[in-house]
Amino acid sequence: MLTPFVLAAIFAYIFNPIVNFFSNKLKLPRTFSVLIIYLVIISIVVLSAITLSKRVVEESSELGSQLTVITKTAKNQVNNLPDFVRPTVNDALKTFQTTKNNFIFFCFSVFPKAFSGLLSLIVFSVCRVLFLKGGKNDVG
Repeated sequence: MLTPFVLAAIFAYIFNPIVNFFSNKLKLPRTFSVLIIYLVIISIVVLSAITLSKRVVEESSELGSQLTVITKTAKNQVNNLPDFVRPTVNDALKTFQTTKNNFIFFCFSVFPKAFSGLLSLIVFSVCRVLFLKGGKNDVG
């Protein structure tokens, strides 16, 4: 639980000179300076997430179709194998299909971890704003 606070303090320490520049040199209010930094960071994260999610969706749909083709091809090729190998290969194919079908359940098991990470991100963001907004101005 301490991690978001520590990370927020580190980020505030890193971004404090930028906030000081905006508030001292450009004469912007400190809150507005923090808001500008937030908008830039959020824009970068959102654009990266959009690009990455498109790629993941494309790759996962292609992977799903390829897995279906591989499974069908493997089932057809099992008949060409010697009799003593067929049961082992059929068991492996059944395990593969079960694993492929259980992937959806695996995705749902990730949601609690994602929620915890999102909560930590919110705490981190709020603390970072408070640390940056309340930081001292460097005169010089």
